Amino acid sequence: MLAAPSPASAGLLSGLFAAPKATATPKPTATPKATPKPTATPKATATPKPTATPKATPAPTPTPAPTIADLSLVASTSTAKPTCNEPKVFKPFKAFGDTADYSFAPGGTFESGTAGWSLSGASVVSGNDTSGVYGGSKSLRIADGGRVVSPWFCVSEDHPTFRYTTKGGEVEMEIDYIIIGDDDVDDSLTGETNGGSSWAPSQIHGLANEIPAHKLAKGVLARLIWEAEDDIVIDNVLVDPYRRG
Repeated sequence: MLAAPSPASAGLLSGLFAAPKATATPKPTATPKATPKPTATPKATATPKPTATPKATPAPTPTPAPTIADLSLVASTSTAKPTCNEPKVFKPFKAFGDTADYSFAPGGTFESGTAGWSLSGASVVSGNDTSGVYGGSKSLRIADGGRVVSPWFCVSEDHPTFRYTTKGGEVEMEIDYIIIGDDDVDDSLTGETNGGSSWAPSQIHGLANEIPAHKLAKGVLARLIWEAEDDIVIDNVLVDPYRRG
């Protein structure tokens, strides 16, 4: 049986076999925070191009009455004889013993104004021919010294004469005409009309009858001219298209 160690020996043994001091556990290294991904720059939204405002369609320009230059241009681009349109005809002077068919010259009633006409010292007025030739509410007054020129219109051998209605003073009649393809305007005097105190038809004036046949054969445009020597009113300018009923 072993003897118990002395206190000194026990102390020594305790020192030799003492439990080692616990090694301090190192603090865990902090995990670095993940760097956030950069926020993507949003793509710029393209600004839409403004829609172009469509240009307004301009109003059509009214076609002016033909001038001599216009007629020459037509003639230079076509050598064909112009065809006169077949007009709507009636017998306006039948009550006065004239049974010929007539049609209106352009704007010849004056009910819708004087488009294409040239007026100097003249104007459309209220009050229509009351002789019974044609109804309406307007006529054309030409003052003393005034001058009125109709639009150009087609004339052939089938348009021998013209008439109109009148009231008042004295007026001189003339025809201007041009052959298609020529630059020169010819004229022919047709005489005078003396209006009375009431409405009545004028005498029959020559139209194609006043133009040489060899010129008519080439194609002709004509216009009518009134030159007043006193105040006068005219209405219902009618052309005889040479159709007999």
